[in-house]
Amino acid sequence: ATAVSGVIGGRLLWPLSLAMAHPKAAPHAAASSSSPSADAAAAPPNALPPAMSASPWKAQLSVALLGFGRRHRWLPWAVVLVPSASMATVLVTVVTCLRWWRSGPHFVPGLVFPAISELGVAAPEKLLYQVGFGLGGALMSAGILLFELLVAPQLMHSSAASERPQQAKERALLENLLFWGHAAAAGVSLQGVFTLEHTISSQCFVHWGGAMLFMGGAMQHAKVSGELYEIISARIAAPGCASVPCVAAARRLLADGAVALAVRLRHFILNYASMVLFGIPLLAQFVLAMLGAGPEQPEQPVVDPRKEPPIDLSTMNMMGFMQWGIILQFAVYFCTYAADLRAAASAEVAP
Repeated sequence: ATAVSGVIGGRLLWPLSLAMAHPKAAPHAAASSSSPSADAAAAPPNALPPAMSASPWKAQLSVALLGFGRRHRWLPWAVVLVPSASMATVLVTVVTCLRWWRSGPHFVPGLVFPAISELGVAAPEKLLYQVGFGLGGALMSAGILLFELLVAPQLMHSSAASERPQQAKERALLENLLFWGHAAAAGVSLQGVFTLEHTISSQCFVHWGGAMLFMGGAMQHAKVSGELYEIISARIAAPGCASVPCVAAARRLLADGAVALAVRLRHFILNYASMVLFGIPLLAQFVLAMLGAGPEQPEQPVVDPRKEPPIDLSTMNMMGFMQWGIILQFAVYFCTYAADLRAAASAEVAP
């Protein structure tokens, strides 16, 4: 999906960007593709990082965004809508599919947290599941692209003349951040379009593969993102770097209150949220056992034998709760980039 969007964007946005670009932004685009041996002082304030300047359509799209945003001042709030809409689309899709599932023939009484994949098995929720997760993954990938176009230049601005191993490490982390972000987005769309089936089939394996791609990509992205922000925070705090333009841009970005809060929230999700999700069901079981509710189970509703789950409902609800929580925490994680995008776009369109 990312490769197709890149080809389409390259062919459609190239002429559009030339028409929309700000007149003063053209030298910046030219400078981003100049010789690697250019001096740091000659680099424009909005120069693209080396990883991005290798893609001409991304450079042209960046020029178009910044030029149009400087004229109309809409950019800081418009970019916030992309990650926010991605999270909202997924949440609305899951909640609506859950309501339809509860009124459908596959509903299991007593199952409060069904596996999310179960919500896309049968009609009519299947179509909504496919469209909602497909669109949510596309918006998530668009948010990662906006991060590359707007946030990365302020974090990674440098020139080959002042190349250091530390800068090479930062660029490698940035490339991994972008790759795993797009991979996670592709996994969201893949498991959404190819829904689960009750009988084992090739589509089931594609669905499970998409789900694993999302989980693996999201975890790797979060790990690399945390490491990159920690390294940049240490770099801008080093003595004697206050006068360097690229350091000033990164310091201004990370000093933004919303960005600082988003960084702390991402750190909490990466290091502690999963532990909390595993701990809540165990704590609930412990409390029920201490209160004496464990040995005496309430009377269970009559369940059609054809719908009877292969394992007890309490275990299914516990597993479903943890799955819902893990999905939600990563949805929130990617949504927090809205703060970074707003701060970076505000700095770019400032007079």
